[in-house]
This record gives sequence, structure tokens and C-alpha cells, in this order.
Amino acid sequence: MYKTIAIVMSVIVLAGCSSKEHDAMLGSFEQRMQQSQMLQQSEKLLIKDANETLLAITATYLNGKMSLEDNTTNEQFIVGLYSVTGDEIAPSDINLTLDGQEPLASNKLEEGDSMLSGIPAANQWFVYYRLEFAHTEKKKKIPLQITYPDPQSGEPKNSRLLFSKIAKYL
Repeated sequence: MYKTIAIVMSVIVLAGCSSKEHDAMLGSFEQRMQQSQMLQQSEKLLIKDANETLLAITATYLNGKMSLEDNTTNEQFIVGLYSVTGDEIAPSDINLTLDGQEPLASNKLEEGDSMLSGIPAANQWFVYYRLEFAHTEKKKKIPLQITYPDPQSGEPKNSRLLFSKIAKYL
């Protein structure tokens, strides 16, 4: 009789402890899952001169698969800009276009903004902007075109970051 009560009490105690750990584990998993999905929609570009990085650009596509299903939602990105010189760079300083279109809106995000909480590797050195472009219809891949002055010649130079509206596996 005492053995049965001891076993039942032990099972109850162990079940209660595992429940608390399980809830914490699920919360951590949900947070990591969101960051993983955002990481799949993030790209970076380093602008270099003689193997020295002058400008770093990161961009995260916020719409994802939803943009294929909804033809009214504008394409949204969070773009981070970092200059080695310490000068603050705005999207207007380098020309950013999506599929040939200029941004409809560009808003600077302050440090600690809630939109940055889900962005992987967001840090204090970058200046972040939320860019909104017109919807691109029925395209599964969209290019974010970046035009910047060549460090040596000053001539315009083009690069692009290609984003996918469908699942992209790392």
C-alpha cells in the first residue's frame, strides 16, 4: 500500500516538473522558429574596395508566401545599412529599387523598435529602414536592385539581392 502511494506521488511530482520545462521549451522553440523563417528571407551584400569592406547592406523580406496569395499587399523589407566610416547612410544615398520600382515609403527604425525583434542578427551598428514597394504580381522571385557609386571610379555600380516569395531552404 505504501509502495503504491509512493509511486503515485513520484509520478505526480515528475509530471509536474516536466510540464514546466515543456512549456519553457515550447516558448523557446516558437521564438527560434520565427527567427529561422526570417533568416530564410534575409540576404546581405558587402561593398568592398581592395578587400576592405566599405558598406554592408542587409535586407529581410517581410511578406513571404502571403504576397503570392494577396494581390493588394505592398512588398515590405527591413534594410540595414552600415558604413565603415561611421557616416549614416540612408536608402536615398544608394538607389534601392524592387523590380525597377522606387520605394513608396521609407521609414527609419529606431534602436529597440519592435519590428527589429524578429530580425536575425540585428545589431546596434546598422541603421535600419522599413521600405515599402508596390506589389509585384505573380512573381515567385523578386530582385532588390542596389545601385551605388564604385569606390574607385565613382561610376554607378549595380548589385542585386534575390528574394523568394515561396519557401527557400538553407
